[in-house]
Amino acid sequence: MAGMESDPTRGTYSPVSWFFIITLLWVVGYPAYLFKRRTYGFKNYLVGSLVVMVVFLGLTYTMYGAIESQKDGVRNQLQQLQEQLQKLSH
Repeated sequence: MAGMESDPTRGTYSPVSWFFIITLLWVVGYPAYLFKRRTYGFKNYLVGSLVVMVVFLGLTYTMYGAIESQKDGVRNQLQQLQEQLQKLSH
């Protein structure tokens, strides 16, 4: 309904193209799509998409750190158990 069609001269893409761009390159494709909406007569949401991207990447980094911290704790507990088992077996 928005008249989205591929036109290399205008730099526009079809809905299917946008789907694959966003799916494969989310961090770049999502803001690009929201920026290019103006080409189709819709509001440009680039700033909002950049905020969402920064929040998403920040949460990803935070989750990665929390998971690594938990993994280190489990490794330390396993190492302590192994040391205790070795002491008991001697």
